[in-house]
Amino acid sequence: MSRIIRIANPADLPVLITMIRALSDVHGDTAKITDEGLHEILFGSGARAFALIAEQDGMPVGYAGIIRIPTLHSGVDRFDIQHLFVSDGQRGKGVGKALIAQARDIAKAAGAKGLTIGTAPQNTAAQATYRAMGYAEVTGVGPRFWIPCDDEARRVDRDPPSV
Repeated sequence: MSRIIRIANPADLPVLITMIRALSDVHGDTAKITDEGLHEILFGSGARAFALIAEQDGMPVGYAGIIRIPTLHSGVDRFDIQHLFVSDGQRGKGVGKALIAQARDIAKAAGAKGLTIGTAPQNTAAQATYRAMGYAEVTGVGPRFWIPCDDEARRVDRDPPSV
């Protein structure tokens, strides 16, 4: 059994869309991204994001979507793993850890200030995994607030989206 982690290319868009939809389903969301929209985000002229794909024996089993975020006060980028997904049947086998490690290596090689990853408050398994990997929980950065920008999201009873 061989596993590789590689940077996604435009030919991977259908696989990425499928996994993005699966991740959205896990969070009770609906993925609305199109092939064209994802292409622009990852490969367009102003792309500030990339994706990593984990393959096991040539089959995609997970991905990480990483955003490069400039820090205005230092001018040095910070990388954020916005999405981390591992297919059913592959969880608990080190796929997520391998994706995170590769993202960290890429961020380090790019001279990034750091790498962040978040999870839903109820995802205690992911939180325990990140702590076990030696990553420090970010506290003291202050509360973050959800500011809805569309009419549907302005309803008071709507929860912020899972990220």
